[in-house]
Amino acid sequence: MISTNDTSILAMVSRYPNIPELEADRYLLQIEHEENREICEVLLGREPEDSLSEDQLRTYKEFQRWSLDRLQRTRNEQIAARRRNVNTRLRDRMIRMHREGNITDEVLLLYAVSGPLPQQEYHTMSEVEKERWWEERVESNLGIEWRTYLGSRSEFMKMSKNKAKVNWAEDGF
Repeated sequence: MISTNDTSILAMVSRYPNIPELEADRYLLQIEHEENREICEVLLGREPEDSLSEDQLRTYKEFQRWSLDRLQRTRNEQIAARRRNVNTRLRDRMIRMHREGNITDEVLLLYAVSGPLPQQEYHTMSEVEKERWWEERVESNLGIEWRTYLGSRSEFMKMSKNKAKVNWAEDGF
């Protein structure tokens, strides 16, 4: 049986199966129907799929499919918005969180540069080509005004040939 409350929790757990264990347990306590708790346990990776009944397995697969579809829809919406040079709610929210100090330059940049490396072998690119590629990627995700959010260039993006080598034996991990 699925209630609105259980549906919300199942949806959240299917989207974020790696949430901290204590947080997951708080949500599990709010489940109204016991059979949905078992589905959550499988979604969280705590129990194997074969422990579910046929109906539970169907519900589990539906939520897995929905989660994957949602991920693909979100990704496609972001890409389409970037191509049309339109701001998205996700982009605006991340920039607001950055201004408020909730996310770092690095997180904002990781969002802005997410995606595959260029077709050309990255290690064969010159430093100027690499820098241009990174800046184009950031601009395509954050817009042409990205420097107003991150300054001229974040420490994270600086490509220095004189980077200090880490001595793991001395410094540890």
